[in-house]
Amino acid sequence: MKDKVKGMIFNIQHYSLHDGPGIRTTVFFKGCPLKCWWCHNPESLDFNRQTVYNNEKCIGCKMCNQDENVDLQELKIENIDKCPTEALETVGSEYTVDMLMKEILKDQVFFEQSSGGVTFSGGEPLGQSEFLLQVLKECKERKLHIAVDTTGFVKWEKLEPLLEYIDLYLYDIKFVDNKAHKKYTGVSNQLILDNLKRLTDMDKRIFLRMPIIPGVNDEAQYIEEACEMISSLRVEQLNLLPYHNIAKGKYERLNEDYKLLELKEPSAERMIELKIKFESYGIKTFIGG
Repeated sequence: MKDKVKGMIFNIQHYSLHDGPGIRTTVFFKGCPLKCWWCHNPESLDFNRQTVYNNEKCIGCKMCNQDENVDLQELKIENIDKCPTEALETVGSEYTVDMLMKEILKDQVFFEQSSGGVTFSGGEPLGQSEFLLQVLKECKERKLHIAVDTTGFVKWEKLEPLLEYIDLYLYDIKFVDNKAHKKYTGVSNQLILDNLKRLTDMDKRIFLRMPIIPGVNDEAQYIEEACEMISSLRVEQLNLLPYHNIAKGKYERLNEDYKLLELKEPSAERMIELKIKFESYGIKTFIGG
């Protein structure tokens, strides 16, 4: 089974320090069912391999046979590989289970020394649940600590077979308000909240992650709703992730519009203020992470 199923991966980050305890290897799965306005990995949203173009690197040599009328996504790999300046790149590579395990195990000595492990992120790793399951089984056979960074937007029947292998959930929360969630992510949050409740009822280890997007989800009403909802659940901690605009160039290279061009990052004072607010509800809260 593991030899037949393959996954689409767009990045593997070694020696990661912010995706769970200890030193970790973070594997980024391509594809996500949410389309968050602030997504800092727009190259992760499509489940298929993509071609990106960096105009600043292009020297107009035409080695790729590209002209103004050519769809980037229709360029052949061999033409992309001819680019002498890497102005053209492909995002996404197909991996077998064995190929991915070979990459993960490069860091095994660091896992053992730091009580670290592997984190599956994205995109949405649960969007490739069949492949993920086979990788999780291989990781568990080697007694690796496993974290999954997830939006929670997945049918329970796809999530349930994975539960016995996952040690830690890095679970994203954007809004409690469903109308706002639909507007800014493109999907309802009902499934997300239902899955979160099920996981907490099963006493799973959960770190909630909430991006703070100024003028979007940090309004008093939304923060109050989040405080009330989170305080009613058994979660280990909340990480508040301040918005940053470093992804602007990525959208340009993908020839896609970025809806939050004028948005500024939240101040340190504002982040501390929100941290204090969540802590007033008895929620163990950190900034970043």
